Amino acid sequence: MLENQNQEILDQLTDLGIDLTSKGAGHHIKLYLEKRMISHNAAAKVMGISPSTINRFVTGGSLTEEMAFNLNKHYGFSVNLLFTLEAAYHIHNVEQRLLTE
Repeated sequence: MLENQNQEILDQLTDLGIDLTSKGAGHHIKLYLEKRMISHNAAAKVMGISPSTINRFVTGGSLTEEMAFNLNKHYGFSVNLLFTLEAAYHIHNVEQRLLTE
């Protein structure tokens, strides 16, 4: 059931023209913050984390449970969506490696 929900989310995002495979969840959060003109420092303050933590995440760091919790609690992001984005990115990377070896 959860796998079907994840696939539905991926399909909906793909239909919106969002490239899910080129970047992890941090990239999409970075775009969200930029579109709303929310600085990394302001986001970090709202979430009660250090600016370096949010910067590390949006510049390619892996999604942690704590980050997913904070993004859900303070910005309303679905935890399922965040981990689906992260998984799609990692799956793509592994598939690309398999194709080249």
